[in-house]
Amino acid sequence: MKIYKNSILWNDSISLCKDSSIFHTYEWGELMQTLPNIEFSAIEIIHGCFVLLYKQLNNFYTSLIGYGGPCVLDSVVISYGDIIAKLQNEIGFKISRTNLGINCYEDKLNIKNKYEINTRLTQIIDLQSTYSIFLKSINGKARTGLKYANKNNVVIKEVSIEAFGELYKLYFDFSSKINSEYILPINFFKRLKQYIASNSLIIGAYIDEILVGFNIFVFDTKSFYYLISVQNDLGRKMQVNYALVNEGIKLAINLGIKQFDFGYSHNEKIKKFKELWGSNIKNTYFLNVDFKEN
Repeated sequence: MKIYKNSILWNDSISLCKDSSIFHTYEWGELMQTLPNIEFSAIEIIHGCFVLLYKQLNNFYTSLIGYGGPCVLDSVVISYGDIIAKLQNEIGFKISRTNLGINCYEDKLNIKNKYEINTRLTQIIDLQSTYSIFLKSINGKARTGLKYANKNNVVIKEVSIEAFGELYKLYFDFSSKINSEYILPINFFKRLKQYIASNSLIIGAYIDEILVGFNIFVFDTKSFYYLISVQNDLGRKMQVNYALVNEGIKLAINLGIKQFDFGYSHNEKIKKFKELWGSNIKNTYFLNVDFKEN
């Protein structure tokens, strides 16, 4: 087992894996260390098999926020079960949770009889070649929401690091209001801007120069991920999320990214909002695995 301390060597290594993503980068591991009591290690378990391993007190995880889990070079033939067994043997602890990633299927990995699978669905938009073609393809309600936001002089622009105090207050108030189980620390937002500035977009919706909503997206060459979305009461009334999502999708298309990943929907209302943009539910393994006791 090899532990990487150099971000350039690590990122160069995982870039050769087809199933790697922004969530496998060294910078993402550093970002996760803003969460309470998290330490991360960038590990090559065996030659050509890589994983970011997170330790929180006596628990070990291979993913926290976003997709994660092992990524493997095409030339390496190994089962998922063997990967986890090897990793657990090396660290001497049971893995509390792991994530198979969006393209890792149960039958492909031959894990049906070894693990209890808890699937989670995501909503995916297959992006068109141009923004104008995409705009014509979405539901009329999405276009109406976008026009409504524009009519009410909603201004969309990137949130500067100097405005992160205002951004965090909006996030904290929103999370408290909905009784969120967990509230991210402000350093998460600051370090996201610091560590993955070239692969993230933090945009705000402003009315009369007051921030009423913001969205955070992260991306790699394959997918554009809808990570965080927050609006206050005025922002929701002015339907600013239509304008925010539209801006993210526009950038994704301009970058030549073919897939917009809306992620899991916590309720039917959010699910329907995502469907207006032409998203389809994808029966993939964005999941956790609970290991059966031997």
